[in-house]
Amino acid sequence: MFVPEITLITNDNGQQKIYPNQILPEAEAIINKRERAQFKNAVEIIGELPAETPMGSKKENAIYGVCVWTGVDPNTDYFTILFSGLSNGYKNVAGSDGKTITLRKVLVQQYWRPGDEFGQQEQEFRPKDNPYWVYLPDDPQMAAKMKKELKIEDSATAKP
Repeated sequence: MFVPEITLITNDNGQQKIYPNQILPEAEAIINKRERAQFKNAVEIIGELPAETPMGSKKENAIYGVCVWTGVDPNTDYFTILFSGLSNGYKNVAGSDGKTITLRKVLVQQYWRPGDEFGQQEQEFRPKDNPYWVYLPDDPQMAAKMKKELKIEDSATAKP
């Protein structure tokens, strides 16, 4: 089963805020109209994986989705997006209390925004480095605390 979960974590001024993906049909309709596509939201996209696209095929067997977040601080300059559910990779590790913790393979992409909270434009959002895979707990609160694994720097020392 394909069950992705996309989480946005802001990283500004030594503070982190976590924003889960939301289902907003009104926003999705606007995005689909603008992009001339029919993206699926986080609920609609759940299902069986499509068959592998045959080599040389002109039509791709792909599923495309859209993520929407609300209430994100407009002053945010640095944020990280966690893409869970894109891999079936798991591993068990010993926690600090000696109990076993199951970690999930997650794709991480960091972004930065050189603009300000006024007149925000999507071209202001820029990837910071390349995406990378890391093992994190399923709980976004616990995952956000793993700054070393997420390569998160305080915004005062962060370099784009």
